Amino acid sequence: DAQMMNSHLERFGACTVNEQEYSLLLQKAIAQTCSFDEPI
Repeated sequence: DAQMMNSHLERFGACTVNEQEYSLLLQKAIAQTCSFDEPI
């Protein structure tokens, strides 16, 4: 999460998303099951 975009962040794959897209992506992420206890 960044407040502003610049070439340094773009180098690492950062992109700009609008509020509607962000909300959709957030809801999809929240709906997924995850565990931080198991090794990868």
